[in-house]
Amino acid sequence: MSNFNNLKHYILPSDLLLTMLEAYKNIGMTDIYLEQIEEIKDKLCEDSLNEDTYYLTDLLNIDVKDQRKQLILYKDSTPRNQQEELLLNIKKTLKLIKNDSTRYQLNAAELIGYINHIFGKNKFNYTTKTLTAFENKKAVRKSIRMLINECFDEYDDYINNKKYEPVILSITLYLDIVNLEPYNGMNGLASILGLYYLLLQNKVNVFKYFSFFKLLHKNYNKFLEETKNASINYTEGFITSSNLSRLIFDIIIESYKAMADLNHHWEYQNKGLKSDNVESTIYKLPEFFTKDDVRRANPNVSDATINRILNKLRDDGAIMPLGTGRSAKWRKNPDNDVPLSRYFGD
Repeated sequence: MSNFNNLKHYILPSDLLLTMLEAYKNIGMTDIYLEQIEEIKDKLCEDSLNEDTYYLTDLLNIDVKDQRKQLILYKDSTPRNQQEELLLNIKKTLKLIKNDSTRYQLNAAELIGYINHIFGKNKFNYTTKTLTAFENKKAVRKSIRMLINECFDEYDDYINNKKYEPVILSITLYLDIVNLEPYNGMNGLASILGLYYLLLQNKVNVFKYFSFFKLLHKNYNKFLEETKNASINYTEGFITSSNLSRLIFDIIIESYKAMADLNHHWEYQNKGLKSDNVESTIYKLPEFFTKDDVRRANPNVSDATINRILNKLRDDGAIMPLGTGRSAKWRKNPDNDVPLSRYFGD
């Protein structure tokens, strides 16, 4: 049932190989980036945890109003109902995964443990179903629990002995979880949390500081489609995961681009040009943006400074508010871009 042995015969398409090389070039820059933003590493970790929680909660269709999400995540407001408890449990679980991924190998038992950490102790367990597997060309009936544990063991063997590229191995194990459905519920969530854990464990450290689930949310329909396509021949032992691998590597590259951009902003701010840099950020943002978008790009700039620049650009007619409150959106005025563009030229 496992697909790991078939990786020996898998030839990487040339474009995927180039994408992988670009991703690893960025991964190799991690320590340099982190050294430059040492002062704000802890804040980036906390912000990425909150964003991961926010977007994963949305993917799970947990019914918490946006204002309450913001208060619970950013202001430590006490949950008022079961749905809000789930939101907080997701945050605690993601934090646990970030910590555990630096110390422990993942296994199937630990993975269902994370699900129960969210939904309640012992609420979910292994399925009791069985499947027909082939060993030495003979059909053998095996429990799915045994099969998934064999997949984890095989993954560990490939990782520990450096038999194949780690991100593709992580995707292969993710597909095993998706297709075997080893638990009696929440297999989709388990597979995604497993992939997240494995990426962190395999030194894709950008996801400690920039939200993985924000980009997964952005690409979720494509992610589901490519997961389905990769699984078409799963029972025959032949996954076709090239497109899914491209998507995951693209998400990695996009995250590292955000880290590189933050480094450029940080250098600019350290020269005492905070106000100008806030305006530069707003100039580069999409037509519709929020104050949080500006804050994330300028983490060492005070709220007072950001508010002052927003109000100044509003008074100049360069932007306009759409609503009130923390989550209110702003819109650039396409008919009056002079107050922004005068700092950057045409």
